[in-house]
Amino acid sequence: MISISRQQDSSGSFTSNLGASRGLEIIPTTRLEVSVSPPPYLTHQSGTPDGFGDLSFQVKYRAFSAPEGKGAYFVGVFLAGSLPTSSANGANHTVLTPTFAAGKGR
Repeated sequence: MISISRQQDSSGSFTSNLGASRGLEIIPTTRLEVSVSPPPYLTHQSGTPDGFGDLSFQVKYRAFSAPEGKGAYFVGVFLAGSLPTSSANGANHTVLTPTFAAGKGR
């Protein structure tokens, strides 16, 4: 199944996103999750050339956690990013976004 989105900018021009960053998600262990999204194809009504966007990925690692009634907490680290595939429809460089996350329930 392919996802499609359409967005209008301030000048009234539309950009369509075919793929909409949907991809493959794998959970190889109880603590690790990996997702990879192939580059979407972008079409523009403006003068920007049509073409592929960037390949994106995310890795999530759950370091510590406990369910409700046993502490209800979560501590994990995430690494998200994108790899350039085309300068006209994406970044001209690799983007990495490391994140530390923690949460506590009641």
